[in-house]
Amino acid sequence: MRLVKIEAPPKTRQNLTLSWAATIIISFFILAPIIANAQTPKPELMVTWEAKNYAPPNYIGRTLPTMHTTVQMGLNLIDNNKIIDLSKSEIFWLLNGNHLEKGIGQTKFSFRVPRFENQKIDVTVSNYKNSNLSKLVIIPSIEPEVIIDVPTNNQILGKTTFRIGALPYFFNVRFLKDLTINWQVNDFSLERSADRAQYVDIDTRDISSVVSISARVRNNSALLEDITRKINFIVE
Repeated sequence: MRLVKIEAPPKTRQNLTLSWAATIIISFFILAPIIANAQTPKPELMVTWEAKNYAPPNYIGRTLPTMHTTVQMGLNLIDNNKIIDLSKSEIFWLLNGNHLEKGIGQTKFSFRVPRFENQKIDVTVSNYKNSNLSKLVIIPSIEPEVIIDVPTNNQILGKTTFRIGALPYFFNVRFLKDLTINWQVNDFSLERSADRAQYVDIDTRDISSVVSISARVRNNSALLEDITRKINFIVE
């Protein structure tokens, strides 16, 4: 009996091209939905807030609320890189786990900080594309502060004159004029003409040894907001 060897037909360039084309087409239909889902951003709630208290005009940080500060909140919904109209959506706001506000299109509201601690704000947009969207925002609170602005970091001074200032932060006022600033040098109050002045001139030419300078800042409408800060210099 004679055996005949049957060989497979040689792979031609055309066969290889068709094979690769089929693989690419199949991969496209499998991977396209996965890639589309990965590239489509999920809806996201964007929450903004602003504390309505005082910070110096050149302060570039965020003004932080203190106790009893009014904080204004705002809400936007971003979906597919577009701002969504929420005027017909029901929105719920909670402050520290307690119901605060709710309503149709309630994208803005304000509250007063009840105490010195972080404030937890929960906001939920109800039934957007058959699901609820929620976000938690934590707003830190801080006590009012006063920074004494000095022209030098050197604690040793010669016989000279220099200007010194008081910079109030986070008092529950909108304007500097709503605060009272009093200065003392070595426990003696400055002249009345300098009273309430944010910056004063200090003359150390008649002072020997140590000069102690203190600034007291008071909120005229809130007696508990009363801060005194002191700095000492050695005069040679």
